[in-house]
Amino acid sequence: MWDAYRGRRALDLVLEALPGIHAVTNVRLVLIGEGHLRRRLERAAHDEPAQLRVLPFETDRARLARAYASADLYVAPCPYETFGLAALEAMASGLPVVGVGAAGVGRLLAHADWGRTYRVGDAGDCARAMRELPDARPAGRGGPARALVVERYGWDRTFSALLALYEDVAARRSPRSAAPAKSSAPSAAGSISV
Repeated sequence: MWDAYRGRRALDLVLEALPGIHAVTNVRLVLIGEGHLRRRLERAAHDEPAQLRVLPFETDRARLARAYASADLYVAPCPYETFGLAALEAMASGLPVVGVGAAGVGRLLAHADWGRTYRVGDAGDCARAMRELPDARPAGRGGPARALVVERYGWDRTFSALLALYEDVAARRSPRSAAPAKSSAPSAAGSISV
């Protein structure tokens, strides 16, 4: 399952690896989202319905949650994701994640036994990573992914860390920088303090 058509080359790599993965695991890739690649992907899904299904962008949270729940793993192929929010959502749903070993997703999956990474631009390595995880969910590998999300990224922890950061920044402000600055620009209404 992948929720968007970000990064054409990244998606092309997954599609290149798909026939070999499907031959060994019978996996079907489900793409959920919209984008400029939609027509091309729908044609590919029409040609290979056992390997690929293309669904529209899902705005209903309950239906999206059911889609995550029905998946066996989540694929995060874009090497430019700065954080990997969609992969984090999949992890919160208890899915093992296969992702490119770069940027935010690579950091999320570093040392994770419930996830696999592959080298950027390497379809064979992508296929290897995807072959290793189809049975991971029944083996319970998704549970630790969910636990990690709850521990590190739950709203209570996120907002506590954000407030602590704001408090730290406020405490570091010197009395001089805390004073309002005076504007020296001429004005018909006189000077204005900022």
